Amino acid sequence: MPLLFILVFVTTFSLLPALITVTRKASEGKLMRRDVEQAGGKFIPTHKLWYLGAIEKSKCDFHVVYDGRIISVKVISLFPQRTFLNFIDSTSYEIKILGKSDSINKTNVTYSKKSKKPYNFKYKIPDEYNSLPKARVILLNTPAPARITKTKNGVRVVLPAGESTGEGAVYKTGSFVSLFKQSHKTDR
Repeated sequence: MPLLFILVFVTTFSLLPALITVTRKASEGKLMRRDVEQAGGKFIPTHKLWYLGAIEKSKCDFHVVYDGRIISVKVISLFPQRTFLNFIDSTSYEIKILGKSDSINKTNVTYSKKSKKPYNFKYKIPDEYNSLPKARVILLNTPAPARITKTKNGVRVVLPAGESTGEGAVYKTGSFVSLFKQSHKTDR
């Protein structure tokens, strides 16, 4: 019996950081959905865990009908806060997770190149919204990467909020939500 108690105790505490992160992401997702709907948008998730998207999965995670258009959103959740992410093209990206002793201001970073499928922003768009103008967003769920870049003419270029990776405009959760909050304030 004591061995079982120790095993449960160790397992619980080893999973605690992941559980806290998932809970925080779910809470942020709920707040984001509320802000979109308060601004007059219609929120359409494509699956139950839409706020936990993965970079390797191709299907978009939710759609927002807002301001006469449909915004299709692919969520990318990266758990480590100290991550460099570089979009190469629609089928590959580079990533580097920094250790605690690594400096975020490092200029010479060795990335790991990874493959992915092109994102499917048309996934589960309801038929009644197919004729609307479309926008594509890649949403980096918090904790956001330390540096987000894309390869342009062989050079990594830093991507500010709203800049395109080639597949969609990149936003962190806060900057994406602020688009609706700003619009909602000006409508009053």
